[in-house]
Amino acid sequence: VGFIRKPAVTPDGSIFKVIDDKTLISVDDIVYIRNPHSDAADNLIPGSRWTVYRTLKPTEDPKSDQKYGAQHLLLGIVEITQNEHHYAMAKVLRSYRHIQIGDLLMPYRPNSPEIVIQDSTPDIQGKFIVSENHSEMIGELVIAFIDKGEADDLKPGQLYTVYYQENAPVGPGGKS
Repeated sequence: VGFIRKPAVTPDGSIFKVIDDKTLISVDDIVYIRNPHSDAADNLIPGSRWTVYRTLKPTEDPKSDQKYGAQHLLLGIVEITQNEHHYAMAKVLRSYRHIQIGDLLMPYRPNSPEIVIQDSTPDIQGKFIVSENHSEMIGELVIAFIDKGEADDLKPGQLYTVYYQENAPVGPGGKS
């Protein structure tokens, strides 16, 4: 599951080539990583794992012009196999979505697949921002982002009700 953050995560590298010049990069492909830092030898060590991601344009509320930050779409995991002076080579271990040239790297942090149900934070009123895939239709099993987070005491495993507040006059002639 990706996330929205302001400012965007500073990348630790980017994919600039794939062996065999494939269009669709997937599991077991070997990619070349460009490191934007001068300490490339210290950063991309053989055996280290990295999350491949792509940032999408900053998400904003069209009604208030509030900018929430850049959406980070997680694409897969690579493992560094070789490190040279100006680049590293990595093998794609997992691919959640289409990986392509120009995608970015951040340190890999494993998450537990087990989510324990927790008590919800009382009196939270959040607002839907966008679904992870920017789809118009949202339903069961669709990942969506809201304008609340850790600072509002939200934690994985909390359950909340999603509703739509209709604002329409109910009286005759359009009177409330």
